[in-house]
Amino acid sequence: MKKIIKGKNFNLIRFKAGDEKLYNLVYSIFNEEIVKGFINPEYIKFKSKSNVRKWVDLNARCKCEVWYTVKAKDKYIGYICYKSREDFPEACDLSIVLAKGFRGFETGYQITKTLINYLVNQKLFKYIIAYSNKSNKLAEKLLKKLGFKKTNKLHKTISNRLYDEDVSVSITLNYNLFSISIK
Repeated sequence: MKKIIKGKNFNLIRFKAGDEKLYNLVYSIFNEEIVKGFINPEYIKFKSKSNVRKWVDLNARCKCEVWYTVKAKDKYIGYICYKSREDFPEACDLSIVLAKGFRGFETGYQITKTLINYLVNQKLFKYIIAYSNKSNKLAEKLLKKLGFKKTNKLHKTISNRLYDEDVSVSITLNYNLFSISIK
């Protein structure tokens, strides 16, 4: 996996343990009220600075989750990652969160498109997937512009194979699953 993926006005830089600017960015995102309904509910548990440090350091070493800080000029403005499993190499899940003040359709589009292009060129997966909270219409619009198609019929299969989760009705009701097929 590349340590730096160059974008138009930003770079994607692999998470690195000990990066104080990264700790501060993640801490601020995880403690922002507005993102509670849109990021993985597990992340909300990491509200303290020490827990954020542990979470970042753990994810910097993770082989199946590849995390990148989004750096524009000298400022960290968010993170993006792709997650996969060794026993299910067919698909990866993309996730992006931008810090307050940097959220915008075009910014998210450019960053996500850069990572998608990298993954497609590397031919690492057959499918790229992304989840969107059903109330987040801007995210759904972004995913559609990136070429994702709504594929809720795969929701249970992907969640089971990629996350080893038995998807409950409440989760499938709150989120839409989108995918890009790479052939």
